[in-house]
This record gives sequence, structure tokens and C-alpha cells, in this order.
Amino acid sequence: MDGEMGEIVKNSLTPINELRQGLEARRAAFAATLPKHVTVERFMRSVVLAAAKNPALMTCDRSSLFLAVNQACQLGLDCSGTLGSAYLVPFKGSVQLIPGYRGLIDLCKRSGEVSSIYAHTVHQADKFEIELGSQQKITHIPYTGGERGEVVSAYAVAVLKDGATQFDFMTRHDVDAIRRRSRAGQAGPWTTDFAEMAKKTVIRRLVKYLPISTDLERAIEIEDRDADLNAIEVMDDVTAAATATVQTPVEDAPVVPDVPFK
Repeated sequence: MDGEMGEIVKNSLTPINELRQGLEARRAAFAATLPKHVTVERFMRSVVLAAAKNPALMTCDRSSLFLAVNQACQLGLDCSGTLGSAYLVPFKGSVQLIPGYRGLIDLCKRSGEVSSIYAHTVHQADKFEIELGSQQKITHIPYTGGERGEVVSAYAVAVLKDGATQFDFMTRHDVDAIRRRSRAGQAGPWTTDFAEMAKKTVIRRLVKYLPISTDLERAIEIEDRDADLNAIEVMDDVTAAATATVQTPVEDAPVVPDVPFK
């Protein structure tokens, strides 16, 4: 009877309450992993908030969900999506972690060598000039007379502890190329917070020239693995489409030689 009652209680759990139980069971592991400045309660609350905002997360494979949650825990990132720190994004039945703009800034500062880092998007109506060479310079005057228009580029600037400055710049074409490489390029923050993702993308490129923390290296590895998996899936889709077009040759029909893809 007790077993039947337990099964009834289990089946009556809402997906959110089920998630809370799963998180509670991992509380000790989270506490041992999280950076000291992030409390377990705050982190677990961010996961529940992410699921409440995006119920599709609870329809995904549970192991992939908790893998993404563990990755956020290791990095000490709020994954609710509300702070731009990190996002939990469903993709083809699995969940992946996407570090956000503010998350990368936080991870970059943990190296102790960067005093400040920021990024901005440039819009069609803004005044923007960039000079490269021995005297590098950026001038950006945002348009304040109304609508600024679409995002046309983005740039990031970092100031090191010794006062040295580094910056990087990407066109909209550059940002879109990165978006196409992402498995979640047509979902999640790429569709809801494009400007934030554009800023994150240019910061992601800038940090290659900066002293970075171990946590930031781990975040970059997560994103690189996402891009590699997407490339594999794209090739699988191309192969499947090519295979589907192959017809069984009709008897006595002339053999048409294969034509390589260009």
C-alpha cells in the first residue's frame, strides 16, 4: 500500500516540483562546487526560474538538463536568463547551457588582471568610427533622436590592471556567421536577446587576447563543443538528405556518374 501511495504522490508531482526535488537531492554537490560568492539557494532558484519561464526545458532529456545545470554550477553562473548571465536552452530534446554577455564579463574579471570590460552594439542611426593600426581608436555616438535602427555591428573594450586597453569589433555579418554555427541559433537568447548575444560574441572573441580565468576557459570549451556538435549535426542532415534522393536504378537504365558536391 505504501508503495502504491508513493507512486501516486510521485505521479502527482508537477514538473517544477519534480525539478525542485532533483535539485534538492544535489544540494550538497552544488554547495561543494559553487564559487563562494554564490549561495546554493540563489543558484537553485535560478534553475527553477529558468524552467518556469521556459516549460519546454521540462520536456527534455533529464540527464542533459542536469548536465547543463552542473556546468552552470561549476561556472557559478545564474542560469535563469533574467540577468544575462547564462541561459538553459532546449534543443532537439536536449538542454544546453549558453553563457551570456554578463556571464562572460564576470568570468573574465575572475582572472584578476582585468579591471573593466564592456561591450556595445552599434545601430544604423549611430555615428561610429573605428581606426586600426598603430593608433587604434573607437568613436561611438549613439543616436538619441528616436529609433536607432537595426544592429549593424558590435565592439568590446577591456582595460587591464596596468592601464593597457584592448578592443575588438565585429560586423553584423560576422555575428550572424557565429550564430549560424550555434545549435541554438534559431532559439533561446539568439531570438529573444539578439543585442546581448552580439555583445557576448564580440567579448568572446576579445578574451582571446586577455589573461583569462580557469572558469572562462571552461565556458569557452562548452561553447566550442556546442559549435562542434552543430557541425556534426549539419553534416548528418546533409548526408541524410543526399541519401534520401538516391533512387534504385531501373533495369537496363544508363548509369549516371556521381557528381561531387560543390
